[in-house]
Amino acid sequence: MVVVGSLYRFFSRLYIYHHQRGKSDAEAAQAMGMKNAYFLNEYRDAAAKFTLVQTCRVINLLHQYDLKSKGIDCTTDAPDLMIEMTYRILNVP
Repeated sequence: MVVVGSLYRFFSRLYIYHHQRGKSDAEAAQAMGMKNAYFLNEYRDAAAKFTLVQTCRVINLLHQYDLKSKGIDCTTDAPDLMIEMTYRILNVP
């Protein structure tokens, strides 16, 4: 599941963004590994929807689903795993 890697990169950067509050856009973008601050608005919007705690929970979920997609403690096929993972991310407490 290539999607897990992309989501992990996004939520990892979101985690860093949460810790960059109060810093300039350029400093935040640099800390997040971005060359410029052009996409910072996406993270600003996501930070309004996912708190730091929720972001940590999503990162943990992504780790779990990465293992499941590799067949560790799981016999569910990939499409069903994707549906389940998406539902859990969107409803993270």
